Amino acid sequence: MDTKGVCASDYLAPSGKAQPAPPAAASRAIYTFGPVEMTPVTSSNLRAVGYDYDTGEMRIDFNSGRTYSYSVPAAIYEGLMGAPSKGRYFAYRIRWRYRGRRVS
Repeated sequence: MDTKGVCASDYLAPSGKAQPAPPAAASRAIYTFGPVEMTPVTSSNLRAVGYDYDTGEMRIDFNSGRTYSYSVPAAIYEGLMGAPSKGRYFAYRIRWRYRGRRVS
C-alpha cells in the first residue's frame, strides 16, 4: 500500500477521531518503545517516528542520534507521517509549538 500524498484526514473515522496508520506502515517498524512501533522515515533530519495513541506521546529519533518525546494530538503525528517533507513539517508544525523532552 502506497501512503504518499496521504494526509491526516484520510485516517479520520466518521466520529472525526484519528485512526492508527495503515498496517503496511507497522510492518516497517524497526523497534519499539513500550507498546509503540518506531517507523523509519525518509528524511535528512529524522530517522524514525512512533506514536502512542493511548498517551498522545510521539517519539522522534533524529539522524544526529538523539531521541525526543513530544506530547501531541494524533492529527499532528498523522500529518508528519503523511507529509512529503518530514523535516519541514517538523520544523514548522512541531519544533516551536510543542515542548520536546530529550530521552536519549
